[in-house]
Amino acid sequence: MDGRPAHNPSPSQKLPALQRSLLGRPPRTNSLSRLQSDSSVLHITNEKFASLRQERSLTVVKGHGTSRPLKTYAQLQAELESANSIIVELRRNGENWRTLYSQQAVDLSTVQRRLGMARGTISAHLKSNKDLEQRKDVAETRCKELDTKRRDAITAKEKLAGKVGDVERSIARLKKSAYANGKVHQRNLHLKSLIGRKTNKESLLLEALAAAVERIEELENAGDSFLTALEDERDRSSEGSDTSCDSEAANSEGRFMEDPDEFPSSLLQEVRFRGTFDDEEWKEKKDMWHDLLGE
Repeated sequence: MDGRPAHNPSPSQKLPALQRSLLGRPPRTNSLSRLQSDSSVLHITNEKFASLRQERSLTVVKGHGTSRPLKTYAQLQAELESANSIIVELRRNGENWRTLYSQQAVDLSTVQRRLGMARGTISAHLKSNKDLEQRKDVAETRCKELDTKRRDAITAKEKLAGKVGDVERSIARLKKSAYANGKVHQRNLHLKSLIGRKTNKESLLLEALAAAVERIEELENAGDSFLTALEDERDRSSEGSDTSCDSEAANSEGRFMEDPDEFPSSLLQEVRFRGTFDDEEWKEKKDMWHDLLGE
């Protein structure tokens, strides 16, 4: 505006600023996105360096219609060496970034594989959770049924407890009644025993009466036979007495046992009558009946 030439920074002035901006920046190694960002910055830096070289060879200072070279060869050589050192540093950083990229790519594949395994595990857990939900529903239904049965059992238990209480009260009343009627019960038992004894006694008395009737018939038959024999003997013998007959019967008892036919019929009937009268079995029965009558 005032007639002075515009001031444009030379390539030598741009390179130190670019070097400070690139060398002072630490390598980004935090994540894959930062690595990709640094690669794009490196590409842009290479493009800027190429444009600077082109400007260094062509740039001239315009003013008042004249042009002059910017710097000497030594200065340009120094700037070129500085630019080469920057390029070496950038290449080294690029190698580091490529190594980091490959490592993070491996880590990413590992993470993706683990993520796939985790997804499979999650799907298995979801399926298991679904099965558990179904089993939970079945268990809840079963629990409700069991709770209903438990309530029914409690109701039945209460009813049975009421019945047991009624039975226990009835038993207590019966015990009191039995205790109050104990004497009557004992008296009834005593009467039953007496009735049984009387019944047995009556049966024994009837048996004794039948045996006595039979005994009387035997004695009557033996007595009739003996009397008939005596009458026949009197008719055959006009002499003799009852005393001689008794002594003869006593002396001849032993011989009668050996040969009964040698003795007269009267003596034989007398012996039979005495045998019937002196029966030992009848004596035992008579003693038993005597004891029974004594009771």
